[in-house]
Amino acid sequence: MNSMTKQQVEEFLYQEAKLLDERRYPEWVDLFTEDAIYWVPAGDEQSPNDSVALIYDNQQRLKERLIRMKSSRFWPAQPPTQTCRIVGNVMLVAQEGDEIEVECRLIMTLQRGDDRNQLSGVCRYRLRLVGESFLIANKTVRLIERDQPFDNLTFLI
Repeated sequence: MNSMTKQQVEEFLYQEAKLLDERRYPEWVDLFTEDAIYWVPAGDEQSPNDSVALIYDNQQRLKERLIRMKSSRFWPAQPPTQTCRIVGNVMLVAQEGDEIEVECRLIMTLQRGDDRNQLSGVCRYRLRLVGESFLIANKTVRLIERDQPFDNLTFLI
């Protein structure tokens, strides 16, 4: 793992955050492999197979989520949640073949109507090298606030 690889990984993560903040969700979902898993655990569990999750989606479920979010009947997202993410402390954890394990820290400010909140946590990715860039094969977000009640998740982390 050389410094160029780390720079490419950082740029990829910053681009992912930008797509989410700009609510360019279809482009964001295209960053995932067909066999990807996106998991936001509700507790300290180590496996999504035996735990409660705030979010546990594969690429197809993410696409279905987008369809619901676009619907004029999706009243929980009115007004839409505005977000601003800061991604930092990017560390390359391991590399095996064409996949890289990455860990980073996330701070996210949310604004919905008059409500402002902040979430933070650790993101763990398994990125697959495809051509000159990456696709997300796995994304796990462990929020510090995961044991707090959530009004509703009308945004993606």
